[in-house]
Amino acid sequence: VDTEEFLKTGMVSMPMGVSGQAGKAKPVTGVILRDGSEVSRDERSGNVLAEILLGKSSDPTPVLATFSSPWSLAKGGLFDVECRDA
Repeated sequence: VDTEEFLKTGMVSMPMGVSGQAGKAKPVTGVILRDGSEVSRDERSGNVLAEILLGKSSDPTPVLATFSSPWSLAKGGLFDVECRDA
């Protein structure tokens, strides 16, 4: 860190964002969630349900995707459709 520059501007040349702090960037999976839909997981069965868009962004095809997982649904800005043991 250039301390002189920091003292002048209050900024560093390469700031660390949230993904840098987490140790990895959000992967590019190609999964696009349909606007207005939410990912859900049935706690009893473990079934996960998500409405995603496939194909070209100019003419996407909505698809209802489902899978089963023993782990809870990961929530937040870094996740699309993901279950994690955490």
